[in-house]
Order: sequence, then structure tokens, then C-alpha cells
Amino acid sequence: MRGVAFAIGSRPTLAPEDAQALVALIAADATPFTVRLAAKINRSLLDGNEAEEVELERDELAEIADALSVDPKLVFEVPALKPLYDEVVAALQD
Repeated sequence: MRGVAFAIGSRPTLAPEDAQALVALIAADATPFTVRLAAKINRSLLDGNEAEEVELERDELAEIADALSVDPKLVFEVPALKPLYDEVVAALQD
């Protein structure tokens, strides 16, 4: 399994276990939108051996920001999520 890179800012990349934590966090909301977003990230995680950049729409960026801000301590427990969160917030401000 490979990591996941996001096509925003400095192209933050998550290791497989960190990407799985993000997928679980997003999917926990269990709306059709969040399930699709989690599946999109998970597909990138499972496909191939090299990190492929995941293109995110503005509403997907907002969902990731919301998911990470629901439990702020998670951003510090999983250090790789902090740079992703910062890049997501910056992309939403553009």
C-alpha cells in the first residue's frame, strides 16, 4: 500500500496509516458526500505503488477541514495531519 498525496499547496503526503486515519474520520460522518470523499482517498491509497495526487474540490477541502477541526487533538496525535490541515485551510482562503 502506498501513501496519498494531495494536489494542494506543497503537495502534503500522508503515509498509509495516516491516510487510513483520515479516511475513518471523514467516513464517520456517514453522509453520501463523506462516504464518497473517503472512498476517493481510499482508492488512491490502494492503487499502485507510488503516491498519486488526489485532486480535491472546494467542498471536499471544506469537509476535510471540518473533520479535522471536530477533534483538534487528532491533528497533534497524528503529526502528518497538521501539515495537511494547514494546507487545506490555506487552499480554502484562496
